Amino acid sequence: NFPLMRALADHTRMPPNVRVDRLMVFNARLQNTPSIQKDLENWQMRLAPNLISFGGRILDQEEIHFGQSVKVRAGTDADWTRNMRSNPMFDMGSLKSWVVIFLKKSRNDVHTFVGVLQKSGATLKFFIPPPVYEEIIDDRVGSYVSALEKVIATRNPQMIMIVVPNNRSDRYSAIKKKCCVDRAVPTQVVVQKNLTSKGVMSIATKIAIQINCKIGGTPWSIPVPMAGLMICGYDVCHDTTTKGRSFGAMVASINSVFSRYFSAVTPHTNGEELSNDLSMNIVKAVVRYSECNNNTKPKTIIIYRDGVGEGQIPFVHKHEVTLIKEKLKDLYQGEMPHFAFIIVTKRLNTRLFLQGKNPPPGTVADDCITSPDRYDFFLISQSVRQGTVSPTNYNVIEDSTRLAPDKMQRLSYKMTHLYYNWSGTVRVPAQCQYAHKLAFLVGQSLHKTPNSGLDDLLFYL
Repeated sequence: NFPLMRALADHTRMPPNVRVDRLMVFNARLQNTPSIQKDLENWQMRLAPNLISFGGRILDQEEIHFGQSVKVRAGTDADWTRNMRSNPMFDMGSLKSWVVIFLKKSRNDVHTFVGVLQKSGATLKFFIPPPVYEEIIDDRVGSYVSALEKVIATRNPQMIMIVVPNNRSDRYSAIKKKCCVDRAVPTQVVVQKNLTSKGVMSIATKIAIQINCKIGGTPWSIPVPMAGLMICGYDVCHDTTTKGRSFGAMVASINSVFSRYFSAVTPHTNGEELSNDLSMNIVKAVVRYSECNNNTKPKTIIIYRDGVGEGQIPFVHKHEVTLIKEKLKDLYQGEMPHFAFIIVTKRLNTRLFLQGKNPPPGTVADDCITSPDRYDFFLISQSVRQGTVSPTNYNVIEDSTRLAPDKMQRLSYKMTHLYYNWSGTVRVPAQCQYAHKLAFLVGQSLHKTPNSGLDDLLFYL
């Protein structure tokens, strides 16, 4: 019900100036209610008449690197969509064979859309050859699965695009299970109405970028002046079919430009299993990094951990961090690499304002509102067009990297630029967002660990 949602959004997505006014009105009510004042006096507390003011910092805009040595600034709102459409991608995957599966009745729309897709790929300097077309007569789940089995067995394609008439979750799950668990073929599912929508060129560009990512390419990159650095993201998603079971996904960078990633997913039913799985997956990632970098292990490992509540922090430090350090010590034969473990929290009640407006992307607050007994900071990395922006909290619970706090903040901000599903910054480091995307896919659709043949590809985008 879109009209109802729009009416609700007027009240829930308040712009910053309205939110400040509401807070001040609420504060005045509290100040002028005798019973509340009496309670506060009993606790020897006093409410300040105004919002707290303090000094923050705004980090410089990042430089986005495209192909053919093209470099552009991220812009004041950290969105480089326009530059993305007119510049070649940083690294092209080689797409040699792909298949499109579609319903017979949508043949004309599919052929037209493939033409648009090839055209948008050409502007990105990404060559998309003509696909093999596979028609099916009805939209039953079995028809799609049979068609997938047939094309994989006879054609062995690099990529399969499946056009579906609507967003039915059982069909989507069956497609993903067949191609991500039983076989190892990246897939792109497209809803039929998008083939003929007004913004078809924009949709085609996004799909071309996704296809490039899923076969091992890279749309853009960010310069990071640190050699031998591996960054990992970890997130958890509950299994929708088995109560009490969750899937933990870890995604780790395995090259110097943070464009290739190794992923691992493991199910667990309690915190102890999670800790063991995470430490084992970090070891696997270090081994994979070493294989991709002339048998050189990373010198510095930074882990961004999402999905941790306030009360779980001592448990995470005592179990997860300790186990990871033990496993790394064994792997590095006694010599520990530089190591940091950072807890990322998105669900916050804290709001920051800059002269009654939303602060720009790159705003850092590490004084006054942070905890005196922690190494933590707030970072606004995303730009919002509606409502009030929410900062993200980074709590560094372990750090032997010797990076100064401003360098750690800058590195965290850089990582928010590398999520390839959106040509702008996201709220958390890209590795965390990838881990969330992977955990969500497995928890919602696959319910099993994906095929190991896909471990080095961003098949879950």
